[in-house]
Amino acid sequence: MNVVLNDSKAEVPLSGTGLGYRTKWYKDLVRDKPALGFLELLAENHFARGGPARWQARQLAEHYPVTLHCVGMSLGSLDRLDATYLYRLRQLANEVGAVEVSDHIAFTRLNGVEYHDLLPLPGTEEALAHLCTRVGEAQDRLGRRLLLENASRYLPDVEEAIPEQEFMQALCERTGCGLLLDINNLYVNQHNVQGNARRVIQQLSPKHVGYVHIAGHEKRGKLLLDSHAAEVPGSVWDLLFLWLERSPDTPVLIERDGELPPLSEQLQQVAVSESLRSQAQTHAA
Repeated sequence: MNVVLNDSKAEVPLSGTGLGYRTKWYKDLVRDKPALGFLELLAENHFARGGPARWQARQLAEHYPVTLHCVGMSLGSLDRLDATYLYRLRQLANEVGAVEVSDHIAFTRLNGVEYHDLLPLPGTEEALAHLCTRVGEAQDRLGRRLLLENASRYLPDVEEAIPEQEFMQALCERTGCGLLLDINNLYVNQHNVQGNARRVIQQLSPKHVGYVHIAGHEKRGKLLLDSHAAEVPGSVWDLLFLWLERSPDTPVLIERDGELPPLSEQLQQVAVSESLRSQAQTHAA
């Protein structure tokens, strides 16, 4: 696959622990400028040029390294990639100097119908080849490498032939993309569809991982829902430390989408992450 250019303004790689940005925290972030490694912005929320959300994105980028996280590329879909969407994303990434741009190993559209959910792909060679083609096209249009996130699952993959970590590594090797490793999703899948979170963490090559996501989840009947509406539970912290033991300098992003606490409380989660990172770095020294 062709090497893609990166025409963002960003020059400094990510480090430390960051937060998924939510509007509720804007004033506190700009006023107090708490110590954070970076902020992750939901890209589609900031597409409108001249709007208040775009202005906020520019203001935040003056104080913190910024990444853009997308839910609308639908890279696994059979529908054509949306050229207008990718153009708007490239404009935003360049304007805020995005260090990384990410989406998911999933699809959200089929036959022009938008499902407003991240639907996972089967672990087959056919799906992998199709995704590689789409990722290559998206990277060429954006002029940069993408990070792709592993999706949560709620039904077993009856067609799976390629283990998840092998699927992700092959995707990176064939396209030059990187991974946004969602550790909470690994835990959710372990519970819901008998995935093996520890095996993925132990076998996945750290060189492919741009940064990791951690978040909370909730119980819905027999399933765990990837809701991002709670604090990070101990089970996910344990898996994070397992990863950091292998790759102690990996940046960490804490997600929270619902039941948002005050920023001061969310910063306590950042402190826990930084403590684990420090422990892992000490063990590696």
